[in-house]
Amino acid sequence: MAGPMRARVWACLGVLVPSVAAAGFEPATPRPGAAGWTVEAGDHLLDVGVPDDPAHPRLWEAEPLVIRHTGGSCHVGGLGPLAAVHVDVSGGRALVTSVSGSYTLLATVRLADCMVLDRLPAFTGTLQVQDDEVVTAAACECGDDHAPCVCHAAQVVSVTPEGRLLDRPDDPRVERLTRETLGVGFTGRALVDSPGTPRARLVAPLH
Repeated sequence: MAGPMRARVWACLGVLVPSVAAAGFEPATPRPGAAGWTVEAGDHLLDVGVPDDPAHPRLWEAEPLVIRHTGGSCHVGGLGPLAAVHVDVSGGRALVTSVSGSYTLLATVRLADCMVLDRLPAFTGTLQVQDDEVVTAAACECGDDHAPCVCHAAQVVSVTPEGRLLDRPDDPRVERLTRETLGVGFTGRALVDSPGTPRARLVAPLH
């Protein structure tokens, strides 16, 4: 699409706020301490680095993310500033949400050895975690030349016991959530005129 891209995204692009989960993955809030800001995950301690604002932290510069346990420590690089961490203590896994500009990144990490088990392709918008399921919001990127916006639908993603992130585009919630946010329903990616307004119109799917 011609013209510079700008951050006109029809979903909240602020720092992600962990949702409350009853089981499976649960939100873990970084806490300050003598050793810096950390997240507790059973017998593991995640060093998340320095917050952007100690009084009201929203991002932590965990580069790399260090995971400590009784047998030593390991690290995960390439995540970018952390916005949220969800942990599954019994499964020995963490869901790490980070940001890069207006993009959101999500990775599953094995606590025992810092192995990145899977990553979700970068997207714009927010997400919610409930048990072993991730739901991302539909969002768009629009240029300044009145051309159709490039939009992606909401996603429903299952986290397997092995830490794989499985997109479920056929889930009936995908099209409904997309329509609620953008005014038109679709799956995957598409060109949309005037998303988020009564004039919203689906121009063409993108493959």
